[in-house]
Amino acid sequence: MVGSATYTDEEILWILDQVLAKAKPADIQSGFSHLFGRDIGPSQIRYVKNKYGKDPRFK
Repeated sequence: MVGSATYTDEEILWILDQVLAKAKPADIQSGFSHLFGRDIGPSQIRYVKNKYGKDPRFK
């Protein structure tokens, strides 16, 4: 699908762990870029949190 980002399970778990640890969005962005080699924006962080935050696969 055009314009849709895909995230690996590892990326999703890392983002959700950071959100649960109450990391600042800027820290999540820089850490994600460093670990996974691509950029992520604040709206993408919110998207992952809202889409996968209640998914039982990621608890």
